[in-house]
Amino acid sequence: MNNIIDITGATNVACVIGYPVAHSQSPIMHNAAFRELALDWIYVPFGVAPDDLPAALSGLYALGVRGVNVTIPHKEAVMQLVTSISAEAAAIGSVNTLLRTAAGWHGHSTDGEGFMRGLLEHNVSVTGKRTVIMGAGGAARAVVGALAQAGAGEITIIARHPERAHELQLLGQQNNCPTRVIAWDAGAQAAVAQAELLVNATSIGMTGKADGESPVSAAWIAPGSCVYDLVYNPRITPLLHAAKARNCVTIDGLMMLAAQGAASFSLWTGCEAPLKTMMEALESCL
Repeated sequence: MNNIIDITGATNVACVIGYPVAHSQSPIMHNAAFRELALDWIYVPFGVAPDDLPAALSGLYALGVRGVNVTIPHKEAVMQLVTSISAEAAAIGSVNTLLRTAAGWHGHSTDGEGFMRGLLEHNVSVTGKRTVIMGAGGAARAVVGALAQAGAGEITIIARHPERAHELQLLGQQNNCPTRVIAWDAGAQAAVAQAELLVNATSIGMTGKADGESPVSAAWIAPGSCVYDLVYNPRITPLLHAAKARNCVTIDGLMMLAAQGAASFSLWTGCEAPLKTMMEALESCL
């Protein structure tokens, strides 16, 4: 496939903003999708420091950018800077996708949809299951919202700063799902040992950031449970390696990355995203 993108004055631009953002694989999968469908679009990464976020969003809109993906650390802060917001994003308190409208940026979240697609691909049902989520950031918000709406039996959020997770607890409870928060060093082992679904929503284990580490001891993981690590680089994190050794169903973060990106792609272009092509593009570079 020809990897050269012809750029003209008519080319539509989409981007991802974060800080840092050089590690992002989103440009690879989106540009592969644009080529697959022969769309005159291009996707680029922009590093945006937190203090520059308001100016960056104004500038991107003024320049005619059609769509924006939002990643760490801007998913919550950007909510205060959009003109309108979807019900999904408002419910979880996090935005990962901006859609250009005549009135300004419309904020949306496709993270929950992407997360659930990973479970679907592995035939994992969450109905009635005891779930433990490690982390309380933007990704964890989307996971809590998606699981609660899907009928998870009980959600335990393990956070280094439990006070930050209060809104996540309310989110689960508002969806009629029993939800509690515990500190990382207070009862985490017992909670993980009882989990039927364990989700790592932290960056622990990511290449270049706490790589080689696992958020929990291998001995804590319940044999035969499902372990889902939102980290996608490396594909097999220390957590997933340990889970495989305990005969668990393991899910890496690549499908979530591709599926949330595909949902953003469809919002921007109005076209059905070529998910298979996006996955293959990601796999080729990892």
